[in-house]
Amino acid sequence: YSFELNLNTFKNSTPCDLHDGLKFHIHSYWNSNANGSAANAQCGSSYTGGHYDPNFACSSSSQSISTQCVSLGRVSPSYTYSCNTTVYASGKYSMCEVGDISGKHGTVYPLSTSNLQYNVNNFLDYLPPYTYNYLRQDATSLMWASFVFHCAQNSNRLVCAKFSTTNLSPCQSAFDAMPSDAASSSSSSGISSGALAA
Repeated sequence: YSFELNLNTFKNSTPCDLHDGLKFHIHSYWNSNANGSAANAQCGSSYTGGHYDPNFACSSSSQSISTQCVSLGRVSPSYTYSCNTTVYASGKYSMCEVGDISGKHGTVYPLSTSNLQYNVNNFLDYLPPYTYNYLRQDATSLMWASFVFHCAQNSNRLVCAKFSTTNLSPCQSAFDAMPSDAASSSSSSGISSGALAA
């Protein structure tokens, strides 16, 4: 993943100190009337759903928290969602929801106290969303459709966008520049066959 998000002129309607950083996740739905992006209340759960979680890692924000996670006994207090950057870096990918990009990568912070621009450059996800479930739900897995940025201190939803297909060319050069072992992992997950942007 790579992104630049500029919130220097963002009008926030929910309590959040943007200097404390942002968390970001892939969510299950896009039910917004907005064309491709929205903010504040228009990013709520009725518009974007919960985290995309086809493998039922089951954080409290999982789209499946009140259904399959309950059936599997993966709800508190007897179950603890334990995804973090250390767990993910050690190769325990299944401990993270597929859509919990912050759990895998960490919180992203602004460039400075006076510049509320947030950048992530070339974070390689070894457990990316399943291509088949892009905008498609089936009997065994929920779909994924949007990207949501949350306030790190209280998880309030700030800005969101619908994923859409885009020209592969700009992404292909980055893909070609990856080390061969990373490129083969990404290729096998379907990333090389298309590109998505939010």
